[in-house]
Amino acid sequence: MSLHRTENLILENERQLSEKPLGIDILIIKKNVDIPIRKNIGRIFRRHNIVEYKSLRDYLGVNDFYKVYAYACLYKALTEREDEIRTKEMSITFISYRYPRKLERYLERNRRYRFEEREKGIYEI
Repeated sequence: MSLHRTENLILENERQLSEKPLGIDILIIKKNVDIPIRKNIGRIFRRHNIVEYKSLRDYLGVNDFYKVYAYACLYKALTEREDEIRTKEMSITFISYRYPRKLERYLERNRRYRFEEREKGIYEI
């Protein structure tokens, strides 16, 4: 990586975004979207489903949201054909043991997203 500095700018060429390989916790691909899944969380699944799992000790925060959102964008973009995976065919699921209140406030204020409880403990954004 080469680094160039000016009075008000720092320019970095070829900056690595991560020290370890990027990876999706769980990827669920639904083979036949016409067959409904009747189990609680499966009802909201689409064809391509990215799942981020937070352990008991982890908290789901704003940076986690953007990291997994970026993974979903990369998953879509790194296909062989243009628009091979349509965004309407994708979902992102976060599994967390604690309700992410700070993330909820952030997304409501900054992205105008709403949290709706679909079933006990299952929320759709």
